[in-house]
Amino acid sequence: MSFNKTVTLLCYLIIGIVGLLTNLFGLFKITTLKEFRHCFGYICICQLISNCLTLSIFLFWSCPCLIIFKDEVDLETINRIMGCFGILAWNLTMYSHIAASINRFVAMYIPTKYSRIFTNKTCIMIITAIWVLSFCHVIPYIFLDCIYKFSVQSLTWIFIFTTCTKILTSIDLYLSLSNICFSFFLDFLIFIKLGIQGKKSNGLRRTIAPSNIQSYNNTTSTKKPNGPNKKTRTKSVYNNRIRFFFQSFMQNILIGIELVCFHIICYNVEGKLLSMLFSSGAWALCHTIDGFILCVFNKEIRNSFFKIFGCKK
Repeated sequence: MSFNKTVTLLCYLIIGIVGLLTNLFGLFKITTLKEFRHCFGYICICQLISNCLTLSIFLFWSCPCLIIFKDEVDLETINRIMGCFGILAWNLTMYSHIAASINRFVAMYIPTKYSRIFTNKTCIMIITAIWVLSFCHVIPYIFLDCIYKFSVQSLTWIFIFTTCTKILTSIDLYLSLSNICFSFFLDFLIFIKLGIQGKKSNGLRRTIAPSNIQSYNNTTSTKKPNGPNKKTRTKSVYNNRIRFFFQSFMQNILIGIELVCFHIICYNVEGKLLSMLFSSGAWALCHTIDGFILCVFNKEIRNSFFKIFGCKK
């Protein structure tokens, strides 16, 4: 096995194993914890499924191909099928992130109507739309001459540039960039809302005089002291919104970087290894880090992860 093949194989193995274990752990926790039995949780499940699917393709197809085949993959039909799964997984990621951004936007700007908007029926429609739209991107690769497959010679996943593929890759790039810009716009509006809420909360605390607090305590000494509990709950909700914002924002940045690497940088570098790193390597790493971000920014999953290694929360 050549040096380039060995390096590529090690990259795919390390990224694939670490990423798949991370995403499988997140998927297991998010499907078993009752805290995620809502629309945002189901959208996160779609993200984790797409991550697991992509990393499984690298581990169980790309790596064996690098070991078994010398120049080209003989199993052309299976190779193209795996390419279709890769296209499906990428678009699942894109539409899941858009749905997550919209979900967080509604939660921030119209929280009183959130439960009426994101009912079980609406949630089913959203999840169905994510999968149907993602599958629509795969149809040309099944019935037309569009081909996306793994190339042992190039050490990476490649498009066979027919007329169909040229059109679809352009559509994929500009549609993905549009989706990312839309998600960033929603994140910007959420950031403004979080800032306004934070200022209001700080201003309210500064305007409460000690005498008013003492007067309040004297007049409510016989009542159940639910004020601090309410304050704690409000702070917890605000902190959750901040965490969800940073989760969505960092994931969108990650996808934006991956798009630039996959569609632009990889065509402007020399050498197979650099081309691999900025195309398929960046693609696999994107799904690995995406799952890691989701696990880190959800304390229920993060605490479970720490317990495995005997660490404190």
